[in-house]
Amino acid sequence: MSVRISRQHWDGLLGELDQARRQRHLLTYRALLERLQLPTPAMLTLTAALEHLAALDAKAEQPLRSSLVISQGASRLPRTGFFECVERLGRFSGPSGWGWPQRPGMPRKWCGCSNMSTRNLRRPECF
Repeated sequence: MSVRISRQHWDGLLGELDQARRQRHLLTYRALLERLQLPTPAMLTLTAALEHLAALDAKAEQPLRSSLVISQGASRLPRTGFFECVERLGRFSGPSGWGWPQRPGMPRKWCGCSNMSTRNLRRPECF
């Protein structure tokens, strides 16, 4: 199934991600779906747009803006498809769906930006 995103929704997505980056916040998939009001199939459209954006960012050797989007579940990680996508792009090596020990209330930091490791997913702290 091929999905398309309108220019208005694409610009809205980029705007939401830019605002999150500037404010050093993360967004949930649900929050983005609600803010963008994407037509059905909304989640499929959002994930396809985020994967396309990851490819654009990887090609430009920029931090992956799509890494700012996480699950609202207990893991607070992106969905498994995100890890598969960034692995195909050469921007991640490691098991998908893993987490790190952290103190409650502290934002996750996916860095190590200078090396290709499981911490090479650039999060707000790296922008």
